[in-house]
Amino acid sequence: MSIIYSDSLNNEANTKKTVQAQMQYEFDKKQMADNVKNSELAKEEELIHQQKIQQQKTYTYGGIIGFALMIIVAGISFRAF
Repeated sequence: MSIIYSDSLNNEANTKKTVQAQMQYEFDKKQMADNVKNSELAKEEELIHQQKIQQQKTYTYGGIIGFALMIIVAGISFRAF
């Protein structure tokens, strides 16, 4: 009888360990998938941010060139009169 109870207790302990290991594996698997998804989202956001910065630089350079051309035309007009 004591051997049967001992085996029963060992089986329960082994079952608990197995279930715990399985749950830990599932948790780690889900966490890894979430990390990959978050990493991809961060990369997309960084790409969008870089595109916006590049667009802003283009607008700035265009404004500077336009202003410079306006100054040149104003200088030529002033000199002509």
